[in-house]
Amino acid sequence: MICISKSCVFPLQRIDFETLSGNTLISFQVRVTDPDPQHVDYATVTVNITDANDNPPRVSPSRMTVNLSESTDVGTAVFQSFVAVDDDSLEQNKRFQ
Repeated sequence: MICISKSCVFPLQRIDFETLSGNTLISFQVRVTDPDPQHVDYATVTVNITDANDNPPRVSPSRMTVNLSESTDVGTAVFQSFVAVDDDSLEQNKRFQ
C-alpha cells in the first residue's frame, strides 16, 4: 500500500477511508545506514489515514412526482418518502441541506 523510495513515502494505490474497516493506522519501520555497516539508525513511522468528503450524497428515489391541490394548507407535508445517504464516514461529511 505504501512505497518508500529515496526518502519519500507515497501510496501505491488510492486509499479509501471507507474501505479500511476501522484500520486507519499504517505503521512501518525505516532503517538508514551509511557505508559503514555499524552506522545504522531506525525510526518508526505511523500514517493516520483520515476521512475526506469524497463521496457525493445520493437521494432515492431520484425522481419524485407529487400531486398537490391548490387548496392544500400552508405547512402541509408534501411528501415524506425519500432517503438521502452519503458513504463518507464522518458525520460532518454527511450533512445534507
